[in-house]
Amino acid sequence: MVYYPIYESARPWADKYFGSLGSGVAGVLARAASVAVSSPAERIKTSVQGTGAATIVFNWKAFTGLQATLYRDIMFSGAFFLIMENLYKKLSEQEVVGARIISSLVGGSVAVLLTNPFDVLKTKIQTQYCCFEDYENKPFKGMKSIARNEGWRGLFWGVGPRLSKLVSGLVIYINTYEYFKSKLSFS
Repeated sequence: MVYYPIYESARPWADKYFGSLGSGVAGVLARAASVAVSSPAERIKTSVQGTGAATIVFNWKAFTGLQATLYRDIMFSGAFFLIMENLYKKLSEQEVVGARIISSLVGGSVAVLLTNPFDVLKTKIQTQYCCFEDYENKPFKGMKSIARNEGWRGLFWGVGPRLSKLVSGLVIYINTYEYFKSKLSFS
């Protein structure tokens, strides 16, 4: 309810000032706003999934892992929309069947791979895994610690399920949204 309406509203402005980078800029702005709104709920969900228990208290602790979440989500949205929209434009010009599906699939896949290390770090911070609270404000140091202690593979734990969940969701979401937007357009 927050993310895509902000993206749609920011897109014309971002395209005007940033050209082909506009979709990425609009994605970053939209995601930053939606993360700020949804961070406490995400924190509780992650805590329940990681530890099996969570207390619902709204205070500053509800924003634990916010910095890592912002890095992950802002980079994800910027990369996703930048790749998806520009690839869609090129594929549409070539009249490729399924251009929106292909572009959202490619954009989502690249965005997941780029941001998975931040997702791993966010989960470790929010589930209070070992000593990762020390890395809340130093995400790159935290990822370096994961790579040192668990190998580079440690930064990509869960990438398969995350790819399948996010990419399939994005393909369905974006294509359904665009379909209904074109059918309900009043212009």
